[in-house]
Amino acid sequence: MSAAALQTTAGVITVGAGITFALAWLTSIAFSQPTMAGVELSRWLALAAHILMLLGLIGIYLVQANRSGAWGLTGFLLAFTGVAIFIGYVVGGWTAAIPEPRLGPIGGLLWLSGLLILAVVTWQSGVLARWAGVLWFVGAVVYATGVPAGPDDTPRVTALIGALLIAAGFSWAGSSILTMD
Repeated sequence: MSAAALQTTAGVITVGAGITFALAWLTSIAFSQPTMAGVELSRWLALAAHILMLLGLIGIYLVQANRSGAWGLTGFLLAFTGVAIFIGYVVGGWTAAIPEPRLGPIGGLLWLSGLLILAVVTWQSGVLARWAGVLWFVGAVVYATGVPAGPDDTPRVTALIGALLIAAGFSWAGSSILTMD
């Protein structure tokens, strides 16, 4: 596969990550009165979004690697590890195995920390659309304020807004990758 084809693939995957992440959140809100079909749709969309996000993060890092330095690598590794942990947590919750309850928050913290670093690196490097980094940064902060942190496991509307901003950032970064020379 040529470098141009890999770049195009990375762009499409990153746009797809943003779209499926937004759809996963919107379906989880739409099915707030859970039906089995609604919950399953939301779970599958979330799983697909996070898998695409893993692959998209690789593309985002690779196109910026020459200009992002150690901070870019750190942000990528934190975000990638956080998403991978979260995938294990979600899939573990579907199976008979009971996942370690601290894995979800740990994965989320690593992901958001890495995303904040990648947001700054994206702005500073100027390789991708800088506003994608702004959307990630603002989205991560807003998302963190709305994540459930207690016995009431209902996400707040701020988590939805933050998730949609993050999703828009991924889609924008992906479209930026697609339009690179």
